[in-house]
Amino acid sequence: MFGSERGAGHRAAQDDGRVGVAAQAGVGDIDIGFTLTVDRHLPSPEVLHSTPLRAEQRIYALLPASHPLATTPGIDPRDLSDDPLHLPRREDNPAIYDLILETLADHGVLAPSRAPTVDSLAAVVQEIAAGNGWTIVTSGPDQHPVPGTVAQPLAVTVRHQIHLEAIWHKGANQTAVRALISQLARAGRHSDRQLRADRPHRG
Repeated sequence: MFGSERGAGHRAAQDDGRVGVAAQAGVGDIDIGFTLTVDRHLPSPEVLHSTPLRAEQRIYALLPASHPLATTPGIDPRDLSDDPLHLPRREDNPAIYDLILETLADHGVLAPSRAPTVDSLAAVVQEIAAGNGWTIVTSGPDQHPVPGTVAQPLAVTVRHQIHLEAIWHKGANQTAVRALISQLARAGRHSDRQLRADRPHRG
């Protein structure tokens, strides 16, 4: 879910709450960004446009592949309360930061053990692959696991809706942005069809 890329002539960045993509888009440092929102509340709506790309239906624990719970679907977060949790910086995406802690508290984890904060999910994944802690992610790492890591669903109920959204400055070239979003939507539909085809049918 996190990274930076160039595509279709655009400066683009995407995040899962660990970098200030909304801030970058708000000042025009990037042409288009991809970020998670809570209940579709957009930071800086006075300068940003957005469109949802997908709703995230569940959240996952991203664990080292060697973790004792790595093969356990429906993990109770209390079973991870002593493992260091990698959190985003609150100033980069307060809504996601607060939602993570709210959800854990709702399920009995009032004071999770904290891992040192790092700047990107890529760095977090490297730490986790090396056996250092865990984090909470949405569907991307579940569909495309990084070697050395496993994403298992958390047995939690989330009070709010999480969306992956494309965001861009209101002063950006709207035609070009819309064209890129249309391409992404087509690619996403193709990816979803392929994912369903690759998964075994369970009757």
